Amino acid sequence: MTDEMNINEKEKEITTEELDLTEEKLEGEEKSISNGQKSETPSEADALKDQLLRTLAEFDNYKKRSQRDMSQFMQTANEKLILELLPVIDDMERAIKVSKEITSDDAKVQQFAQGVEFIYKKIMKTLEAKGLKAIESIGMPLDVNLHDALIQIDAPDTEPHTVIDEHEKGYYLYDKVIRHAKVIVSK
Repeated sequence: MTDEMNINEKEKEITTEELDLTEEKLEGEEKSISNGQKSETPSEADALKDQLLRTLAEFDNYKKRSQRDMSQFMQTANEKLILELLPVIDDMERAIKVSKEITSDDAKVQQFAQGVEFIYKKIMKTLEAKGLKAIESIGMPLDVNLHDALIQIDAPDTEPHTVIDEHEKGYYLYDKVIRHAKVIVSK
């Protein structure tokens, strides 16, 4: 990444130097014309003006490309961290599922289960703000770009190759699939 930044900075320096030189030449031409001196050829002024316009366009394109690259870098900078957090999120989902199945009259157990669920919701809200989104799988046709099929089972009520259960959720980070959903599919 630093090599790209160094190259981009060198491009910027070169482009800025070319722009300064072209502007100086054009200003010199304008001064000579305003002093009553004519340039050697009218096409020379046109060529300098054309070169200035091209250099300005190149510099504008460079700025747009740099902004786009930086924006893309910022969007995907957290990808590795989020991938490492996904197994923790899976464990929290399992804990919430099990806690709902436990029937206990003990208020502390219920409060603990609610606390885990609140923490889970908070983490998910934060990650969603950073671009994380779960892939909807159950009831959808199998898509190899989104799903990893673990097992095919007979399910007479559903169409073939339909996701009937999800073993592990899949996730998008913005528009990029960062983890495929592990699913069970109908035959």
